[in-house]
Amino acid sequence: MLKRTILFILLSYISVVCIDAQRRWVVTDEDLTVWDSPQYLNKLGMIH
Repeated sequence: MLKRTILFILLSYISVVCIDAQRRWVVTDEDLTVWDSPQYLNKLGMIH
């Protein structure tokens, strides 16, 4: 049972790492507006 739990945790971690590795962003604008969510609810600021 302990081996299965450790294996499950390890595989879950690897899955998350692989998914995060695919989420890379390249910004080519000079100014970037930073929002708090994908719905653009609150503007957090600007990055120049």
